[in-house]
Amino acid sequence: MDPDVERLMASMGMGGGAGGGGGGGGSTTTLTPVAGFCVKTFKTAAAAYEPSGKVFVNVCSHAGVERPQGAAGLVATDDHLDNRGVSNLQVRACVR
Repeated sequence: MDPDVERLMASMGMGGGAGGGGGGGGSTTTLTPVAGFCVKTFKTAAAAYEPSGKVFVNVCSHAGVERPQGAAGLVATDDHLDNRGVSNLQVRACVR
């Protein structure tokens, strides 16, 4: 399992542990996200030998992932998110 995913799961008390490496021991929890939406964008080549092309970003959610937090560690309110968005907030994300 990806170490970042393991740390996220451990911080939420969802198992996975901080085991060291290859298999065995520890329990795991499978998260089934709630479908959201997909963003289609394009990757440009940074160098002549790198390919460019389409990139699809699937955005989803799960109740086990914490709400965004401000710099002081306070959870953002619905009002804040509706009026200001996630600018200057800490947002948990899992990128695969």
